[in-house]
Amino acid sequence: MKKLIATTMSFFIIFTTISFASPNEVVSSSINDLTRIGNDIDIILKKIILDDKVSEEEIKKMVNFDRTLIDEILINIGREYKNTDDLKIKRNYNGITTIASIYGASLNAILIQIQNKSDITYLYNAISEYSAGKTSLDELINQADK
Repeated sequence: MKKLIATTMSFFIIFTTISFASPNEVVSSSINDLTRIGNDIDIILKKIILDDKVSEEEIKKMVNFDRTLIDEILINIGREYKNTDDLKIKRNYNGITTIASIYGASLNAILIQIQNKSDITYLYNAISEYSAGKTSLDELINQADK
């Protein structure tokens, strides 16, 4: 019950922060969320690769939480994109949605891999998509700092 309340409060705080935030705050908040998602994917992939007695339920919970964050990012960026004419900010928004989509593809590949352990193709896909997303996120962070 405590987890449910804490999660609900977290989503409320994130949503209200993003709803009334400036474009730079939206970018910063989204980058923080994407960094968290990337860290989760890294942890999950290491557990799968090292076969650390992977708890499928634990991984599914992490993936579902991260997918919820991705959905929120896409909704918030979509809303903010329409409300700005600044091309630099729109470029950052485009980068954020691209990275969120790449991370989403990686999370989906992880779920498929868990269901079908005999086909390692999806593990390779998850790793390459995660790597592409991380590289893109690092580049976005470097450009956003300028």
